[in-house]
Amino acid sequence: MAEQHQHSEGTERVREAIRDGFTIMLGAASWAFEQGDRLVET
Repeated sequence: MAEQHQHSEGTERVREAIRDGFTIMLGAASWAFEQGDRLVET
């Protein structure tokens, strides 16, 4: 029973890491598009 709880906790950590990484990638892409727009305007 305790082993299953540990497995569930580990899976949750992996999901959090993936979600955080995805959020960071979206932010970086958004920043890159903004910088590209600025470069085109100048």
